[in-house]
Amino acid sequence: MKLLVRVLDFLLVFGLAGFACLAWLWWTMMPQGFPVHHARFWTNSLLPLFAFAVCAIGIFSITQQRRAILKYLIFFILSTTTSTWLTTCFTFPLSSQGDFLLAIAATAVIATLLCAAAILTMLHIPIKKTILAISLITGLSLGFLLPLSQQAATGATTPYSEKPLSKSQRVKAIDGFSMTLSNQIELAPAEGSVTLILPQIRLNILPLLTFESRSPDRFWTIFSPPKARLGPERILKGMVKNDRGLTFYYQDDANSILKLTSAHHNDLIEIETQSFLPNDVYSHLNTFCKIHISTTGALSLAFSPCPQPIAMTAFDYPVGKPARFAYLDSKQVFHVVEASSGEKGPFHSLQQGPLQRDDSLSIIIYSDATPQCRITLRDWAAQASTQLSPTAGWGLPENSIEFSLYNNKQKNAGVIFLSLASTSTGRGWDSVGHTAGRYRNSIVIETLDTLPIKNHRSHSKSP
Repeated sequence: MKLLVRVLDFLLVFGLAGFACLAWLWWTMMPQGFPVHHARFWTNSLLPLFAFAVCAIGIFSITQQRRAILKYLIFFILSTTTSTWLTTCFTFPLSSQGDFLLAIAATAVIATLLCAAAILTMLHIPIKKTILAISLITGLSLGFLLPLSQQAATGATTPYSEKPLSKSQRVKAIDGFSMTLSNQIELAPAEGSVTLILPQIRLNILPLLTFESRSPDRFWTIFSPPKARLGPERILKGMVKNDRGLTFYYQDDANSILKLTSAHHNDLIEIETQSFLPNDVYSHLNTFCKIHISTTGALSLAFSPCPQPIAMTAFDYPVGKPARFAYLDSKQVFHVVEASSGEKGPFHSLQQGPLQRDDSLSIIIYSDATPQCRITLRDWAAQASTQLSPTAGWGLPENSIEFSLYNNKQKNAGVIFLSLASTSTGRGWDSVGHTAGRYRNSIVIETLDTLPIKNHRSHSKSP
């Protein structure tokens, strides 16, 4: 019996030390900077410290032969482990089918058996029912709340309209390969991209709402089944051509259209996309619009609320040279910030300025400090979620505009990612929601002479 107790003591110390290491790892890796009322403050900042303290008390009670303390502690661990796993399975039924979570289940079973065996060796030790009840209730409550804290909050994007897209009866099937509209404009209809070619700059724009990494049950997308994570493949259904321009029709889990309208004055082109989501979509990575840029000189850009040009730089992942990006907060202030390392916070302000929800956002692209073109997005601010991001921390919302060079060696080529709600910034694979409805992305691209930077108020609801 004594040998069995010693073996169990050794295994418990080993297991508690492992849990302490996991708690320390969670505390160092998870994002910080959340307000006290936010669930991530408790799970990311306080819970790891509590778990570390529990493990330390457990190891102390074993080494000092404080069997009564150890018995209460084991009941606490047993109830927490059981409650956590059961709540995870019921809350995330699709994600919990993955191999990784099966491994966690196996670990939970081993921990349960080990704790049960340890309790059997301490049956002779009297316990107080009140303390036992507190241990069990605390463990069950903690195990119930922890998985729920990892569930994505209800989506906070604001669709342009709630009505579905009308279907055209005059759609003409096309092969989807590249099309040339003029010596300045090329199309790749199958992927929904528009390429603009100017003397000193080339833009490749992908304006369709695109989800790259999804969750079927609002959990971390890394645990999503592959098919659910990727979603349906987008299919080009056809095209309609009239005097006003071209309209392309697409189908995946959303009905989408891409309209190209002839230019006016110094406008190069007007692009409009609309995508109707019949159901809420929760994702980690997605783009409202993606813009690839190459120029003849060093790249920089300026935003209409913050007109001072900012150099585009490369960044490292997961740590290293800091990323630069912009966002709109809940007080309708537009910020341009730089991360501390990689795309991780804390974040340092570079510029800020007012941007109302019904304002358009303009981005001016520079080559060697010379303005080349202006890209005006009429609908981004109105539809963006300003709800706090679960992965960024430090007060950053779910919306973001990420801009960077492809690498440190090329100063003249980069990309801009615009998202209404994503978790690409920060730490983790949490999903955030796009509310069901119709999303519009209206873009005007202009060449620049001496035009002033301005805000356009253009977001109006329509059927």
